[in-house]
Amino acid sequence: MSRASAKVAVTAAAVLLHLWVTASVLRQPLNVSAHPEARRFVTWQLHFDSIYYNGPGIDFLAVYHAGINDRTAVSPYSTYERFGGVTPYFFEFRYLPAVASTLGRVVILVPPLAAYRAWVVVTELLFWFVTLVVLRRLWRDSAGFVGWLALVVSTPFFLELHMGQFTFVTGALLGVALWLSGLGSTPRRRQGSRVAAGVCAAMAVLLKLFPAVALFAWVRRRHLWLSLTVAAALVACCGALPFLARPQLWREFLSANAVVPPNPGNFGALYVLHLVSEHVGLAPARENWPLVVQLTLAVCLGSAGLVVFLARRRALYAETGVLLLAQFLASFQVWEHHMSAAILAGAFLLLDRTGPAAATGRRGRHPERFDRICAWTAAVSLVVLALPTPFALFGPDLKSWTFMERMAIQLAKPVPTLVLFVTGLAWLSREGFAWPGSAERDSPTDDSQAA
Repeated sequence: MSRASAKVAVTAAAVLLHLWVTASVLRQPLNVSAHPEARRFVTWQLHFDSIYYNGPGIDFLAVYHAGINDRTAVSPYSTYERFGGVTPYFFEFRYLPAVASTLGRVVILVPPLAAYRAWVVVTELLFWFVTLVVLRRLWRDSAGFVGWLALVVSTPFFLELHMGQFTFVTGALLGVALWLSGLGSTPRRRQGSRVAAGVCAAMAVLLKLFPAVALFAWVRRRHLWLSLTVAAALVACCGALPFLARPQLWREFLSANAVVPPNPGNFGALYVLHLVSEHVGLAPARENWPLVVQLTLAVCLGSAGLVVFLARRRALYAETGVLLLAQFLASFQVWEHHMSAAILAGAFLLLDRTGPAAATGRRGRHPERFDRICAWTAAVSLVVLALPTPFALFGPDLKSWTFMERMAIQLAKPVPTLVLFVTGLAWLSREGFAWPGSAERDSPTDDSQAA
């Protein structure tokens, strides 16, 4: 079998596996744990969230609940429903009020189960658009192809579908925005594409705030200032209007997103820090956790921001990936399904490795050894992120775990995320640093988003 035939066969197997698991997610009834005869989705027993929390769709139903409340003039952050029991179960709503008054009001037009299944289908359609269109260059070399496969068979993504979460969707919308920003064969079409890119970026930020950090990479590119202006204007208007109309919502939003010590089920680097410090008797007090998070954000986002701003190497997708990974490392709320977007961020790193390799836009006929090492390091990290944690090996009883068993589970996601982050910083820094302002840094043709 030729290499091309083997690649096609492996791709077909990965796609079929993905569709099989997705179908198993869709056929679940609501409150599946209350139906012993109902079949759970394929990877159900591998995840903390699917075993310990009600489902499917518990995260999605938070938005459904918020839409119900928005329609009946109740705060979306309240667990109360005026007519009681419309939403079968839900997590606490933590998003912007605009999500309740837009997406929430749309999904409540149909019953909860139908709405949840429709959201899974929408997420799937966006997934395949990103993997087949935005990330199509990953097929050009072996490391990129491995990263693409990791995305297709990602167990965090399957958990994301089960939870009805939005993290992958926000990252995917950001990827679509980057793709749109490079389209257009005439000045008028380019302008239209950049406006559309700004709209997609705004949708991502309004759905979940964390993609806003990635827009820092747009600041130093003059050809993206229109996109940035559109995104900023939409976020400012749509995000602020509900708070202006009902000022108490701002306090409720802050309360819903208050920084507290992480708890079991969290797979962030800060939870590892919490467990280790607790194990040695040096855990920060509850009131000090906001400071811990702020310091971590300063280190991670500060280092990423400096490299993105000063690096000679121009690579918009990679810069976006590094900024997103910095956010994942510094957040105190990182759950297993969030890794679906971390894998996408890692795919952005690999995507730019198949484009122009240097700030000057010169392409070598053979990749440099350093670039090859970075590419394979990223690809292997993506595979590790795509695999399930060892959770199922140790059983669901958290109290029976030893400290080392807990660490084996908790480190399964932060370590490859950190490796991806450091690899992205190293790859971007390869050409050195310079203060922005030279002509070559403002040319859109140097960005590695061209097909």
